Amino acid sequence: MAGIFPQKQFAAERIAALVEEGRAREVDEAARHAVASAKHDELLQRLHKTEDALQATTKDYILGVRSCCFAAAAAPAMTVTCNPICVDV
Repeated sequence: MAGIFPQKQFAAERIAALVEEGRAREVDEAARHAVASAKHDELLQRLHKTEDALQATTKDYILGVRSCCFAAAAAPAMTVTCNPICVDV
């Protein structure tokens, strides 16, 4: 019986150490998750800003080409340099 008590004590200490190690991992994982979530939110916000800027620029470009083509169609006698994109209006 004398040999069983130290083994039980060692097992209990080992279990306690594993439980503590699991808690530490959970804390580390929660911290990593928070950092990753913040980075995700920041990148998503930057993506939306970039998409909005691209959409506005594209819209401005398309409206500029269309107005140029309409000007060329309305006044064919005038010299209007138009983007070759506008074939049919």
